[in-house]
Amino acid sequence: MAEPTETETKAEVAPPTSDGPAVREHGAAQQGAKAGSSSRLPWAIAIVAVIVSILLSVTGLLPAREAAEKAQGEVTRLEGELAATKDAAETQRTQVESLLKDRDTLSQEASATKVRLEQAIADKEAALKELEQAKQELSEALGTQIAAGDVLVKEVKGELVVDVADKLLFDTGEAEINEAGQQFLQQVAKSMKRLPPSQIFQVGGHTDSQRVVSKELVERYPTNWELAAARATNVVRYLQENGKVPGRQLLAAAFSQYRPASTNKTEHGRSKNRRIEIVLLRKNH
Repeated sequence: MAEPTETETKAEVAPPTSDGPAVREHGAAQQGAKAGSSSRLPWAIAIVAVIVSILLSVTGLLPAREAAEKAQGEVTRLEGELAATKDAAETQRTQVESLLKDRDTLSQEASATKVRLEQAIADKEAALKELEQAKQELSEALGTQIAAGDVLVKEVKGELVVDVADKLLFDTGEAEINEAGQQFLQQVAKSMKRLPPSQIFQVGGHTDSQRVVSKELVERYPTNWELAAARATNVVRYLQENGKVPGRQLLAAAFSQYRPASTNKTEHGRSKNRRIEIVLLRKNH
């Protein structure tokens, strides 16, 4: 078989068509449209991607901001609670310090009170001892007068009292101390001076309830007050001037008829009421 010629081969590859140039132009237009569409698509996709990215960022940021604000609020609340706790702790610390200080103060006061009580007990025991010694000494020194019933040594409410009948010291209706009375007061003064210098002696004048009737006595002692005061004052002066008892330890008092030792309805009772009382006053009197 004979091989095809060059002319025959070209005819087979590109056979002529009836459309001609119009067909070629339409194909070119389609290819251009396809090319334009392909070039715009990446831009649209990029824009959509950016919008989506922005939306995702915004929608993600809002919850994060709310969470941050909520967290800040919680921090603020906790800081407030912490400050309040610190204030309460400081208040409690101050209260504890105050209580500890009060405890120390009370402890010191208790110790001081204990010391004072112990000292008071010791002083009382010493005073009782002194009182008993004075009572014994006076009882021995005034034994004769006590036996005669003219003197009574007794304790009244913790105080030693020497009760002396007026007839041992004074003549009837008089305030001047008689000779027997002077001798008696000398004995009393000796006992007084043996006691501590802080001891106070109260000399009290007492009368009965009968009024002074003698014209001469009424001029000097209008009432029993004047008579009681004059007798007490004269005894105090004698103890100081003749018995040498320091004046700072002596005290004169008048009670008239208002502190009777017995009834005023009988002569015996009235004789008990006419008296001089020498009282050894307590040191805290």
